[in-house]
Amino acid sequence: MSAAVINYPRDLSHEKNRPMKFLEQLKLQSFRRFQEESRLYDVVLDDHVSALEALVAQSKDGMAIITGATLLGRESKIQYLNAAFTKITGYTAEDLVGKSTAVLQDISGTLGRVEPIERAPAGTITSIVEIKSSIKGGPKTWVEVSVTPVEDDENHISKWIYMLRDTTGQRLAGRLDGQLKEVEAENSRLVVELEKQKAIEFDLSHNAFHDSLTGLRNRQYFLDQLAKALERTQKRPSYQAAMIYLDLDGFKAVNDSVGHRGGDRVLIETSRRLEKCCRTQDIIARLGGDEFAILIDDVTAEAGASIVRRILDGLADPFDVGNEHVSLTPSLGYNAVRSSYTDVQDIVRDADSAMYLAKRKGGAGCVYSDPSLDANMNNAGLQEQELKRAIDSAELQVHYQPILDILTTPPKLWGVEAVVRWQHPDRGLLLPAEFLPVAERGGLAAPLGISVFRAACLQMKRWQSCVMNPDFFLSVNVSRSQVNHPGFFKDIVDILADTEIDARCIQLEVSEEVLAQNGKTAVEAIGKIRDLGVKIALDQFGAGYSSMTQLEGYPIDSVKLDGSLTKRLGGSSKDSKMPKLVIEFAHGLGIQLIAGQVENEEEIKSLRQVGCTLVQGYAFSPAVEEAKITRLLDQGTRSLGIGKI
Repeated sequence: MSAAVINYPRDLSHEKNRPMKFLEQLKLQSFRRFQEESRLYDVVLDDHVSALEALVAQSKDGMAIITGATLLGRESKIQYLNAAFTKITGYTAEDLVGKSTAVLQDISGTLGRVEPIERAPAGTITSIVEIKSSIKGGPKTWVEVSVTPVEDDENHISKWIYMLRDTTGQRLAGRLDGQLKEVEAENSRLVVELEKQKAIEFDLSHNAFHDSLTGLRNRQYFLDQLAKALERTQKRPSYQAAMIYLDLDGFKAVNDSVGHRGGDRVLIETSRRLEKCCRTQDIIARLGGDEFAILIDDVTAEAGASIVRRILDGLADPFDVGNEHVSLTPSLGYNAVRSSYTDVQDIVRDADSAMYLAKRKGGAGCVYSDPSLDANMNNAGLQEQELKRAIDSAELQVHYQPILDILTTPPKLWGVEAVVRWQHPDRGLLLPAEFLPVAERGGLAAPLGISVFRAACLQMKRWQSCVMNPDFFLSVNVSRSQVNHPGFFKDIVDILADTEIDARCIQLEVSEEVLAQNGKTAVEAIGKIRDLGVKIALDQFGAGYSSMTQLEGYPIDSVKLDGSLTKRLGGSSKDSKMPKLVIEFAHGLGIQLIAGQVENEEEIKSLRQVGCTLVQGYAFSPAVEEAKITRLLDQGTRSLGIGKI
């Protein structure tokens, strides 16, 4: 195609004398205007080109211009590359400009990926791909590659724009962002774990000094604070403090009437009432069971008396337990924290003694500790020493109460229960009620019980020579202290071995209270004794801890009915319903029944009617010396009339 010919107007300025024609003037003006516009266009174009060159040169993206109709053709050459391209790849302009595009294969290895561009429609821009590219003399780095074809005026591809963008930083930032999120997630998890750990530590700390049932402070915390109060009293004579020892009168009957859960509700409600009766600075603690202690801090005698009155009034109202209304009264022992004390246990002891005096006076009141109580405690200490001496000497005597079979008339002697008496040198013969509390308080109950058991077994061995009935048995009571003593099982085994007595003729009586309060530990200890062949009787059944459903879980052979149940048999049909139900239930389980505290013929008659044929009580005989039992056995008879022994 030939170029167009433009006829420019001749410059007629030298023809000064010849006037210009109008058409010539018009052409000249147009030419001059065209020249000016062209000059301005070139200036603008130069500015754009300069700006574009500066933009390309300063771009952080690597750019290369490739000439050639095809990207991969042999004739394709690298025409230009900017500074960013050399920075990203490590190659200089001398390394690449004028070279074949094959060198790009060494840099990015992407030519195979962009090959389809050559077959794409004109004007198509490639999709961006991200690859790991080689840096000259260095490690591979992640780059983003894009290739764009450039067409000429006839829509033929004549150049290619090849661009690289370093994405290593973005990838690193993304990875760091991911790691940061992982760290944040881990931190969040650790925060949750830390909160859980704090909660556990709080629970452990709380449980270490709080009662789990009522939420009150526990014994250990109370004793610690009592020690601090004693220290303040000794350092500051003007400071006064006191403690109150509180016990609920008749609480054991609550478990009988509303069950242990009901009893727990009563204890919780008692705690809330005590909190209302006391001041915020006072410390209320549950010592165990239905026993509470209150440390009245920085108090005058008048303020202490006011708190006592509020407590007595606050616990006077009945407790609502389900559909039941339970009425209880408190017995309080009040003891001032005096500087003369050297041990907090002595303060507790004196408050406890005052509380027991309140109980002996009928309960529902408060006894204030005074010096006479100290004298009483000194007297109690003397009793403990005397009782310890009595255990080691011959002052303790074992008496025996007959257990009879009333199926025949007259009843027959079937066994005996061993009971202890103290032949005091000054006070005469003492019954257990007069010295067993001393034994429990002084830690002598366990050695006392073992002493009685050994003496009774030795006597039983002597009796066996004259007993014709092989079912004749010896029954011995065991206390809570014995059951809890670590040597209990070994002591029983040793005595059975030493006396060479048949374990099957021995029966141990354990009260419901021991099993109920000591739970699994007591049941396991008694179960081991039973495995030896020793019979186990549940004593005082119906005296306050009764639960017929528990009979199936106890390792027992017989049940001794409490006198309160025996007496109800002869009453109205309503009164006799419970003892009859207990007897039927025990018979159904194959458990032998023994009625205790039988006092008259009416009770004997009622027991015969319900099938309870083994009895003991004053209707026949109190506990007597072994000589009287021996005489009966020597005579070869076991038939006894009422009150004949």
